[in-house]
Amino acid sequence: MSKTKKSGHSVSESDMAAQDQIIKDSLSLVKHKFMVMSGKGGVGKTSAAANLAMALSRQGGQSGPYGCRFPWP
Repeated sequence: MSKTKKSGHSVSESDMAAQDQIIKDSLSLVKHKFMVMSGKGGVGKTSAAANLAMALSRQGGQSGPYGCRFPWP
């Protein structure tokens, strides 16, 4: 069984595949998805996402912001 280094921890590829499937299954229940992205930190991505979620909520929508980081080389 091969191991991959992820966030400083060794994780088996089968564990990663199982985790990926759980995420895919959960996201399949979400009708519309949006992303707020930037290649630089400190530009207001979180504020923009929070304001967008509030605006959607005020119009009767439901939102569940999810924050994540993508490590770049």
